[in-house]
Amino acid sequence: MPKPLAAITVAAALALAGCGSSGSSSTTGSPTSSASSTPVTTGSSATAVGQLTPAGTTLKIGQPATIAHTDASKPNLKSTVEILPLSLEKGSAADLRGIQLDPSQQGSTPYFVRIQVRNLGTGDLSKSYVGSSVEGIDDRKQTQSSVTFIGDFPRCNETQAPAGFTHGKAFTTCETFLIPAGGSLAGVKVNAYNPNTPDKQDVTWTP
Repeated sequence: MPKPLAAITVAAALALAGCGSSGSSSTTGSPTSSASSTPVTTGSSATAVGQLTPAGTTLKIGQPATIAHTDASKPNLKSTVEILPLSLEKGSAADLRGIQLDPSQQGSTPYFVRIQVRNLGTGDLSKSYVGSSVEGIDDRKQTQSSVTFIGDFPRCNETQAPAGFTHGKAFTTCETFLIPAGGSLAGVKVNAYNPNTPDKQDVTWTP
């Protein structure tokens, strides 16, 4: 019988898997599949490198933002990227059947955020987990970490950037957020800290 997936915390995920960026937890299972490096059309022109989306900006799901990205576990991997949340969908308890949850995660409602990432800069982000730089914001305005499944989770497979993820390439991934019972996912964000505006650290998306 296949081993069930099991959710673990971000600290353990980074220690055991050596993957991802801040705000992501992980699960055990079989290896995930890689995304295609074929360029994907966003429907709007890519923002030029250097024209970063200002910290403090609020966008709607479906609108892109340009972010200076550095991989949390591999600081040498950095580039300018376009983050485009494509959808935010509420799941159900049935989506989590067969997954071993921590006591603190039991009874949670899953939310699935599909994200397209495009490399606009000159850095090579091959095999980095760019999508997991996206964090959740719940209905109490608290930050929620995504859950990474090291294994196959067809409902929302998180994928790392493919090999050769260089300028102009794009791929699509999915992040899962487990929101405690009674709460909801109100939006997502990425850190876009600018020392000139320390009170406005994030770029935020809402439905």
